[in-house]
Amino acid sequence: MAIPSSSTRRRQARSDPVSRQQRAPVISRQRAKAREFTANRAEAEGASQPRKRDLPLAASSYEQPHFTAMRVLRFIGLILAVLTFAPAFGHLAEMPNKMALGGQAWYAAQFLYRDWGAFLGPIEAGTLVVSAWLLWRARGRQPAFTLTAIAVACYIGMQICFWLFNAPVNAAVASWTASALPPDWAEYRARWEWSHSVRAVLAFVALVCLLRAALGEAEGNA
Repeated sequence: MAIPSSSTRRRQARSDPVSRQQRAPVISRQRAKAREFTANRAEAEGASQPRKRDLPLAASSYEQPHFTAMRVLRFIGLILAVLTFAPAFGHLAEMPNKMALGGQAWYAAQFLYRDWGAFLGPIEAGTLVVSAWLLWRARGRQPAFTLTAIAVACYIGMQICFWLFNAPVNAAVASWTASALPPDWAEYRARWEWSHSVRAVLAFVALVCLLRAALGEAEGNA
């Protein structure tokens, strides 16, 4: 008696209704296990890669719109900081020569700065305002917050120096005449020159702090 081949047995099993009914539960369990395995594998792969909504707020709080706004503010702040430092450094650089001038020569030199306040005053005010705005936007982030706070303090110090020392001297010099200088004119000169020198140092420190804060933020968000 010939033994049927395996292919013959499979054809007979598929054509036999009873055999199909016996095999159906087994096939169903195999398919269910296959689907379960596929689902578990997909879930495991998804869990290994954090989703964007699962990222902590600290990582997503500096996304592109916020970063772009900060870059624009930093750029404006740096431009104003440079414009504030430039004339202050000019006063510091010319201080040795001006301290060696006589009374009438120094009095005449003061008129070279006529109307500077109309141009530099708004620039210094704008620098302080933008720096304070940057300080508010940088809260909670170090070292940008500390560096910007130092810059704001320096700009406040510049204003204090000007209104306590330079402005009174300017008002006094405006009432003088070259032929009748007061006996203590040298004290006015020293007060004016040294105040501007301190302002130059403060402007330099503020510029360095703002530049360092901007570079730090650019490196951290490149």
